[in-house]
Amino acid sequence: MFVVITKIDMVEGTDKEKKNKLKSLMTFIKNELHVHKVYLADKNTPQEMLNIFAENLQQQSICPVFWVSNKTGEGIQKLKSFLARLPKYDSYATQV
Repeated sequence: MFVVITKIDMVEGTDKEKKNKLKSLMTFIKNELHVHKVYLADKNTPQEMLNIFAENLQQQSICPVFWVSNKTGEGIQKLKSFLARLPKYDSYATQV
């Protein structure tokens, strides 16, 4: 599982208030959805971490949270890079 928060350009409040809102969401994900680690994937997240997110996504041990703005484009490239790293899902595979 991963979470994408959109319209970040419309979030009101000081930086501290925004961080508190995000921290509350991340705590909810961790506690209620039983995820071991919740990480914010922002513009400072290195590409290596995106690889780790994608590799561990199926184990439900990591839940990356992407913070994006469709208006300004902030965070879109990180999200696209992460999606490109996800393993391909072949729902039509047959067992021999």
